[in-house]
Amino acid sequence: MLIFVLVLNLSIASLCWYGVWRIWQLRRALVGVTQALTTAEYSVNQALQSAPELWLAGQVNVQHWHHQYELALLRLQQVRQILTLLGLGQFVWRRYADRNASQSRSPQMSKRPDRSSLQKLRLSRSR
Repeated sequence: MLIFVLVLNLSIASLCWYGVWRIWQLRRALVGVTQALTTAEYSVNQALQSAPELWLAGQVNVQHWHHQYELALLRLQQVRQILTLLGLGQFVWRRYADRNASQSRSPQMSKRPDRSSLQKLRLSRSR
């Protein structure tokens, strides 16, 4: 009976030691996971620590470029107006020039010379 009690006691102790060993392994795994999560949290915290300043700087930069864009649109509108006025001025100038040219021409000058008159003119100049 003593042997039976000793064997039973040793088997219970062995099972307990096996449980302790498994709990020890689980603890080591949990420590590794904890360290990984702590490192990740630290890295994220360091990366996002300057985020509010960068966010505000980005907003200021966007506002600056929006203002520059508005100014560029205004300048483009002014350039289009100037080009429209120049085109209108050119149109008026051409009409005025055509009207003056047609009024200053004599009726004989308005006709195009024919070939025979051009040949006579060349012959008379060559002599």
